[in-house]
Amino acid sequence: MTKVYTITLHGGHLLITLEDGRVALVDTGSLITMSNENRVTFMSREERCFGFLVDVQSLVGTKVDALIGLDVLTRYNIKFDYGNSEMTVSESAFDLSCFKQLDSFLSNGYRIIRLNVNGRSAKLLFDTGAITSYLGKRFTCGLASVGTAKDFLPDGTRFEVKLYDVPVDFLGRRLNMKFADPAKKTSLELSLLGADGIFGYEILKDYPVVFSRDGIYVNSVMRDKI
Repeated sequence: MTKVYTITLHGGHLLITLEDGRVALVDTGSLITMSNENRVTFMSREERCFGFLVDVQSLVGTKVDALIGLDVLTRYNIKFDYGNSEMTVSESAFDLSCFKQLDSFLSNGYRIIRLNVNGRSAKLLFDTGAITSYLGKRFTCGLASVGTAKDFLPDGTRFEVKLYDVPVDFLGRRLNMKFADPAKKTSLELSLLGADGIFGYEILKDYPVVFSRDGIYVNSVMRDKI
């Protein structure tokens, strides 16, 4: 079975409309699926799930009826294509002839990517729920801030962070990508996973990405050239 969901971006948040008409946030940074009705219908299957632990709708700033987490997402192969506003979900493998696999590993159920960032090897949690990407301070030390961004923690705490342009070696290119220093609580949680930061919207906005059972694959052609 394969289904194509239409992506709606709200401030960088990845939202889709489910089969029952409810709106869901797709979040590879959450181990669990949550809903205001303790159930979701995804891929034409009704899934029992937890109730919301925080007011996700208030934090995101628009209607959100459910959050689809890794307990459901990892059953499928998923192609995120922000350029065409599509999220394709399939029980079968995709044709990956135009994609390159990123070096990654699993840690406590989360997918972690290895990249060369500012001349150092970094391990970054792949998080479609993250509107801001994060890096430990040792990677941004000495860099000048290029602006700020507002974000929130899973517990509902809101905060503002400084952004930095950080050089990243990605698919044979040297790119500048925006990262922020993570909050102390986030840094501790990342360290427990063996990760240095979070990689989310910063990759998805420019490249089609396949999130599969065996890893992460990225189309090697930048979005504006596809």
